[in-house]
Amino acid sequence: MISPDDLLSRLDKVRKGQTGQWMACCPAHQDRTPSLKISQRADGKLSLHCFAGCHINDICEAIGIRVVDLYPNTPKQPGEVLPEWKRHKLRKALFDAQLYVELARSDLAKGRNVTSSEAEKVLKANECIGRIEGVLHD
Repeated sequence: MISPDDLLSRLDKVRKGQTGQWMACCPAHQDRTPSLKISQRADGKLSLHCFAGCHINDICEAIGIRVVDLYPNTPKQPGEVLPEWKRHKLRKALFDAQLYVELARSDLAKGRNVTSSEAEKVLKANECIGRIEGVLHD
């Protein structure tokens, strides 16, 4: 897991908000004024929300971390067991990514052209599927 201090040190124009909240420039797009909200929840999880609409995978990639690094107590050793609440969240993320890929596949099968931006999102969803499956099946 990445600490809030480490995460914030990778961002520009960080401003403190309420307790456990900050605003910063989003590293996933050309951001001149802070549009990225960073929050630390009571369970220790860090959440990122770009008000310009950047996907969390893109934000994490831009600062050199994985989405799973935002969660506390991520197993580091193969075979460690995830708490059920984390398994549930990962299964939901896996379902969403698989659905996104399947919808894109269906569009292609119907002859619909896919933009380069959509294709890139499908590739990232596929990567996400692989990472989540790896964590769930360890």
